[in-house]
Amino acid sequence: MNRSPARHAWIGACVLVLAGCAGTPVRPPALPDVLADRRAEIGAVAQFRLSGRVALSDGKDAVTLRVEWAQSGDRSEITLHAPVTGERVHLVGDGREARIETSRGVRKGRSLETLLARQTPYRIPVDALVDWVRGLSHVPGRADVVISAETGLPLSLGEGDWCIRYRDFDLATTPALPRLVDAERGAYRVRLAIADWHAGEGHD
Repeated sequence: MNRSPARHAWIGACVLVLAGCAGTPVRPPALPDVLADRRAEIGAVAQFRLSGRVALSDGKDAVTLRVEWAQSGDRSEITLHAPVTGERVHLVGDGREARIETSRGVRKGRSLETLLARQTPYRIPVDALVDWVRGLSHVPGRADVVISAETGLPLSLGEGDWCIRYRDFDLATTPALPRLVDAERGAYRVRLAIADWHAGEGHD
């Protein structure tokens, strides 16, 4: 993919947020409702399919998994695969009930995030990540936001005790969608590198 000047400008703007969520984020006066506008613009991406890798670290141990994620409204279907061990985890949920399938069998519950934490060593904020992965806050109007003056895209979000940094966007898509997302809470880190995006109602 050719790198456009706008794309280089966005990467340069990232230098301004190396401290990320450590300070008090400033939202440029010219873009007071940028996430609200983005949320409206990105409505079609309520349905998407993505694939890539997710790296998890707790400050001591780390693992990298392949991930395939299909989202349709509130319904999430996520497959995690550990290349080294061959372990496969399959998750399906819609916010009301959830199901996980591992080598130990099938378990059901109400939350994908809770099931994943109970049945595997993986800690992934699935409920919020469905929004973060699209460059949105999980709860509208509750996040501290840093915006790129060059592109109008979010560079970082501070939501709850999580800090989310956007390291790369695909500016060839409309709307622009994240390629590299870092989410940190204390020593815990989730780094999602997206190789393929298929967004909107026609992704199937």
